[in-house]
Amino acid sequence: MAEWAEAELDEIANTEELRISSPKQDGSMGRPVPIWVVRLGQRLYVRSADGPHSGWFARANAALSSTVTAGSVEREVTLEHPTVSEEEISEAYRKKYAISGAAWIANLMTPLASSTTRALIPLSAKPRMGGVSSRLSRATERQTHDDDHRLRLASGGFATHGDQRGLS
Repeated sequence: MAEWAEAELDEIANTEELRISSPKQDGSMGRPVPIWVVRLGQRLYVRSADGPHSGWFARANAALSSTVTAGSVEREVTLEHPTVSEEEISEAYRKKYAISGAAWIANLMTPLASSTTRALIPLSAKPRMGGVSSRLSRATERQTHDDDHRLRLASGGFATHGDQRGLS
């Protein structure tokens, strides 16, 4: 099993959210979904505010591997049940998102959300940080997200993604 490099842990822990993408049932990769992440020691943890039936969580939890991206870090990971207490992880969420996510943090503290807490375990031994391909990939993801957002607004759809960041 690979480990996180300290620089990766620091960079991910200092970002507001990471993006996770997992294979869909047809084998194609799902869209990268922004989710909140916390660090405790040498581990990173995520959870779904919408519980186990959230699309990103159901795919990532069932997949052999998913891809996470935050800043210049891109790694293949698997999700595992945490080895620390749910309360420690909840406290890390409350501390990290007390200001920026104050309006939504309660959604991550419910028993249903807590039941989805998973550790992100890196699979690849060699991290990909800041390479040209990962920068291009992130630029494409941002453009796709921006285009989708504009399309929703133009069609009269709700523009809630920014209000619900990391909570799906």
